[in-house]
Amino acid sequence: MITLAEALASPPLAAADPHPVSDVPGALERTVRWVHSSEVLEIASLLRGGELLLTGGTELLKQNAAAQVDFMQRLGERGVCALCIEALPNSRRLAPTARAAAEAAGVPVFELHRVARFVDVTEEANRLIVDSQARLHVGIDRLSQLIAQDITEAGPDMTRIVHLIAGELDAEARLVSADGSVLADTAGSLTGPTLPAPGDSAGHDPAAVPPAGVSIDVVLDGQPTAELILTSTTTHRDHLAVAAERLRGILALALSQHHRPSLEQLAQNHLVSSVVEGREGRGVERLWQQNGLDPQGPAMVLVASGLERGADSLRLVRTLRVQEPRIMAQQREGKLVVVAPLLGDPLESRAHILHAAARAAAGSEVFGVAGPLVWSATAAHTSFAEAEAILRLHPPRPGSMRDALDLFGVRTLTAMEDHAVLATYSEALLGNLVRWDHRHGSSLAATLLAWFESGCNTTAAAQELHIERQSMHKRLAKIFELVGGDPRREGRVFALHLAARYLAS
Repeated sequence: MITLAEALASPPLAAADPHPVSDVPGALERTVRWVHSSEVLEIASLLRGGELLLTGGTELLKQNAAAQVDFMQRLGERGVCALCIEALPNSRRLAPTARAAAEAAGVPVFELHRVARFVDVTEEANRLIVDSQARLHVGIDRLSQLIAQDITEAGPDMTRIVHLIAGELDAEARLVSADGSVLADTAGSLTGPTLPAPGDSAGHDPAAVPPAGVSIDVVLDGQPTAELILTSTTTHRDHLAVAAERLRGILALALSQHHRPSLEQLAQNHLVSSVVEGREGRGVERLWQQNGLDPQGPAMVLVASGLERGADSLRLVRTLRVQEPRIMAQQREGKLVVVAPLLGDPLESRAHILHAAARAAAGSEVFGVAGPLVWSATAAHTSFAEAEAILRLHPPRPGSMRDALDLFGVRTLTAMEDHAVLATYSEALLGNLVRWDHRHGSSLAATLLAWFESGCNTTAAAQELHIERQSMHKRLAKIFELVGGDPRREGRVFALHLAARYLAS
């Protein structure tokens, strides 16, 4: 990784005489993750963030001001490092409103006043990036070896290990357990950097790097166990992030000798594994009972992804446990699987958990799906399977959570012949209603179907059922209470109609 200042100073790009045309504070200190050239106006959706984008402007400068503004805004949303536009004599220039939009979106824009060979620019800049990353990884590998040697010779002393990390990275380091207690802290005890600083390759002053902070989860046996937090005023954030990510494994090794899983954690791990793997029979019921839960009670599964970096899984689990302390979580193959018993009103409990998950994911790279409610916890695998299928086929955008019940119609179109899917969703959506009918000898499910079949016409449905219109209104009020609201306002007319029809068949 190199800074934007270093990329602009590389001979092929410096020869093109770049001039800034937008004022974005701190632009030159930004890290360039990669250099890419394109004339495609829809390029933003193909970028991951941190790119230095080169363009001849052939297509962009033909667009009107509004289109140019939109282009800048989309680059800003993707977190592009900077944009370089070839601006030769007699060529068009970027619209003033587009320059203002670039500044507002945090996109530094440079005009290249001489012909640039983009192939030379990208080759040279990307070579510098790869070389910088290689030096960084060598330094981190050396640090990991030092920690491993320290563990071998003196045992896993977390305070000593965290101090070693802080000294090598010229950072303050803190290791916090899942319950929030501090396991080790090095505040105020820096010893000086030994890893390459961001500006080493071009004389850049590392003291100019603004304060940076990163955090990552440390996972043991699938459980987010601790959080490593690194902050520094001299080491760039991206370097801290790479170092923290590479140190996950050695920290997990050290922690494993300190933190043996409790019987409760082992029981929760076994239960989550049984849900994911779809085990059946009395053994699964006993696992629910061992965790103090009713195997015949309602439950749901939430699956989250985008957890490759950072401490997002631990924060997500903490947030959900505030909402429902009895949730069980396990990280498997880069995904977090959360199994939640639904106590009290199951529909309300599920809604609160989904809302808490969405709140925790906001502003991060995490995204996930809440599987459908199941009315017997022993069937929780179906909730997991649906959540994972939607995560794979219809992934939500980063920073958001999706409710599987909102995609019932979509899932039906792709799995109409799979009656297990229809049964799972129909029972999840109308389970309250069916159980009410069973307990009270009523026919609210049939009433709901008649109402749907009449085009949600209350008068026509009342006539079809041979009841008074006022009685129909009372029935609908109770139905809406049991299904979570008026489906016309909740956007679930199709889903509930399909579920009612399936249950009546």
